[in-house]
Amino acid sequence: PDREGWRRLGEAGFLGSSMPEAYGGAGGDFLYDAIVMEELAWLREQGVDCVIIDHHELAPQGRPECIALVNPKLGDTYHYFCTAGLVFKVAHALLKARRLPEFDLKNMLDLVALGTVADVVKLDANNRRLVALGLKRIRAGRLQPGVAALLAAAGRDPARCGAFDFGFAAAIKLSACF
Repeated sequence: PDREGWRRLGEAGFLGSSMPEAYGGAGGDFLYDAIVMEELAWLREQGVDCVIIDHHELAPQGRPECIALVNPKLGDTYHYFCTAGLVFKVAHALLKARRLPEFDLKNMLDLVALGTVADVVKLDANNRRLVALGLKRIRAGRLQPGVAALLAAAGRDPARCGAFDFGFAAAIKLSACF
């Protein structure tokens, strides 16, 4: 989330008494795709409770020490979610437990669709549904500004956007940023 998203999560009680500024200053980066064990140990030493949401194989060292680990590789089903899909599912579960009437998680489906296609995960029934719902929102003109900018930079029309546009146009622009 951006600063506003963190503020709203804090006001809703999802962050306890701590705000992200305590974890690295204003505008810090709090989402890690692959946590290095040393970084996690350092965060624990600083008193930071860590929740890890990741879809990669576990490190050879085993499970990291954290208060929660969400990883589809740990279960018997749903092995193919990307991290964007996992974050969406965790947010969905949190919002079922504590509703935020002014926040509609469906507004994030374009980002989930982009993340799912860009991460090149298997399009099983779960991922296919997330991508289809995200593309439906995009084609209807209900997309996040960042997704609109990526599609524009790739020369793609949101009204006619498909998985190919994500995988071979927008995702390439996104990867170029890193």
